[in-house]
Amino acid sequence: MVEGTITRRFGRNNGHSTQIDIKFENCKITITKKIKFIKNPAGADDSAFSKFKQNFKDAISRFMNNSFKLIMTGDDCPCREIPIEIKLVEDNNGYPLNMMVGSSDSSPSGTNGARIQENDRTGTPDIANANTYAHEAGHFILGANDEYRGNNTNAPVFNDNSLMGNYHQEGYQEAEIKARHFQFVKDWFEGHFPPANNCPVTLVKIGPKKEITVPIRDLRAAIEDLPETPVGNGTCQLVKERDTPGGGFAVKCKGKCAQYRCVSSPTMTLQGTNVTLRCKCSQ
Repeated sequence: MVEGTITRRFGRNNGHSTQIDIKFENCKITITKKIKFIKNPAGADDSAFSKFKQNFKDAISRFMNNSFKLIMTGDDCPCREIPIEIKLVEDNNGYPLNMMVGSSDSSPSGTNGARIQENDRTGTPDIANANTYAHEAGHFILGANDEYRGNNTNAPVFNDNSLMGNYHQEGYQEAEIKARHFQFVKDWFEGHFPPANNCPVTLVKIGPKKEITVPIRDLRAAIEDLPETPVGNGTCQLVKERDTPGGGFAVKCKGKCAQYRCVSSPTMTLQGTNVTLRCKCSQ
């Protein structure tokens, strides 16, 4: 096991910083962020606050969790594939997150805490909320800068559907975390496992799988290789779901569609010795 804490700077003139706890163990990298969720106003409804917190956590999982992995190539590498997991831990001594229940406004983040509005700015659709939750978390979990024009950070501007960019104009469902936001993880890992030791490391995006075609004999293994929750931008995709307690997995379709709904049962097509599972959106 290898673990440590990384300090990354973000914001105007890199005036803010965040502490990132990171650990490599059992061929997995885990980034842990301790959060103190603060109900604001204090008299807000408890159930509404709980729902807000869960929506925030779901947004982090959807956009960041297991969205990238490291690949090691070589004969004597400790691992082949190393997924990167984001773990949120509720802790009264953690990063203060003021959860503005029922409010609409901007959601600033800084060194000493963040203020997260339950609803994005007035006039934006509900779908924007999850993007904004994850965007702000990009600052204090990953130390990523704003990437939209006029961001006042002197940081580069990107127009590539970045979650840290202008997703209001480029599209909410198209927004995603980019490899550059996880580059620091690769750099940290290589500091402990130098690529010169015959194990070069590559940072690879884990994309959502809308369909798979595999030999029938390999179907079970292919299902077990699927994520348990939607990855990437959360579009309708194949995921695995535990079939029975202590048993195997079934395959389902989960996520969002630009129109209509994601049909939970994938279509199955047999072609010779191969089988294709495919997700679809339908009324």
